Amino acid sequence: MQKKDNNSSVIHKNKCKPIKIKRLTQIKVIIILLSINLKYLGGLKMIELKNKTSKIVICGLFAAMISVSAFIQIPIPNLDYFTLQFLFVLLAGMLLGSKLGGISVLVYVITGLMGFPVFAAGGGLTYILRPSFGYLIGFILCAFVTGFVCEKIKSKKISKYLIAAFCGFLVTYAIGLTYKYFILNFYMGTKMPLVALLLSCFPLDIPGDIVLCIVASLVGSKLSKYVKRENVNYA
Repeated sequence: MQKKDNNSSVIHKNKCKPIKIKRLTQIKVIIILLSINLKYLGGLKMIELKNKTSKIVICGLFAAMISVSAFIQIPIPNLDYFTLQFLFVLLAGMLLGSKLGGISVLVYVITGLMGFPVFAAGGGLTYILRPSFGYLIGFILCAFVTGFVCEKIKSKKISKYLIAAFCGFLVTYAIGLTYKYFILNFYMGTKMPLVALLLSCFPLDIPGDIVLCIVASLVGSKLSKYVKRENVNYA
């Protein structure tokens, strides 16, 4: 869900060439990315995040998936396209928990700020001055909040994951829109009311991310039984 700088939030016109693929191929890519997380320990039935090595590996895998998903674009007829990045940010929180989920997204953001072209429009420290950078900050807190809510609600129902996903959704947009407002109005000198920025998120960005919240809840509720962490039981 990498955001646009031109007042639309879910996507960027990429300097790095995006991956534009057919819908069936997109589904296959998603399945492969998710399968990596279930099989990286040699096909174990349960991924136990109780030692340092497993934590480093799984955080690295999620950071990589978030990077790749920024360039997987789903075109919407008569509108634009959106990416699956927000989906994997939510899953990081749901499956890894607040701490590791937030760390995995933080690793992704730091990697981009170091100059690696993992963001939708490149990378480097100057990315901080882009209006869309606020959403990347929001992603970090989104994963943390989503994981935190999942940890606090002791339930096996999908409603837990829906609540967690929408909490992360609200955090992401609150930070992303606020950051964009200040960059546009006080750094770039482009007068843009906060209400106008919010309206620019329709009809694609906010509705699209709401759909991703639902998808993440469905996927997260199914995959959580394969993850076992210290003092947390999602099964």
